[in-house]
Amino acid sequence: IWTSSYPLHITTFISDGAATTFITAYRPVSSTITLNGTDNEMVKNTTATALSSISTTTGVATLSAAGTAGDLHVLTYSTNYVPV
Repeated sequence: IWTSSYPLHITTFISDGAATTFITAYRPVSSTITLNGTDNEMVKNTTATALSSISTTTGVATLSAAGTAGDLHVLTYSTNYVPV
């Protein structure tokens, strides 16, 4: 169970094999990135995977590597629903 003092938002990104960033719909409240235990949890093809970074001002999420075309990334993050 994941709890947060803020609302949670889920966004998805399907890799094209070259891009290493995507933009969230809303500003995250935290830029902390680790596996299992932060406000920004990402799963890549059903495996927990940490982002390289995430911006609380622009909403840009940076992947550690481009990966393979078709990789499915699912990011769950805490937000105050402030649009990017």
